[in-house]
Amino acid sequence: MRRYAAESSAADFRALLAEDVRITTPPAPPVVGAEAAAAFLARPYDWRTFPAVANSRPALLRYLREPGASHYEAHVVDVLRIVGGRIAKSNAFVGAHHVEAFGTPRRIVV
Repeated sequence: MRRYAAESSAADFRALLAEDVRITTPPAPPVVGAEAAAAFLARPYDWRTFPAVANSRPALLRYLREPGASHYEAHVVDVLRIVGGRIAKSNAFVGAHHVEAFGTPRRIVV
C-alpha cells in the first residue's frame, strides 16, 4: 500500500496491479485492466496520500493540490482489495466529506 501511495509512473503502478484490476469512481464508468488502470493512476496530479483502514480493508486518504494553490484539499478515499499481493480493486469514494469521516482535516497547508 505504501508503494501504491508513492508511485507516479504508469510502469510503477503497473507492477502493483492485478491483470483484471477494476477501479470504480462513480458516477464515471469503471477503469478495467492493468494497462488502463496504470495509465489512469499515473495522470499528472499533485496528491498527498495517507494510509488508513476502511471496513477492515486497506484504504488511502487522498488530498489534491490544484496548480498554483498553497494547500491540498481532501478529495477521495480509495478502498483497496489486495489479492496475491496485487491490487485487484479500488473503490473510490469521491468527496471531502468521505476523507473527513476519518477525523482528518479538509485542508492541508504547505
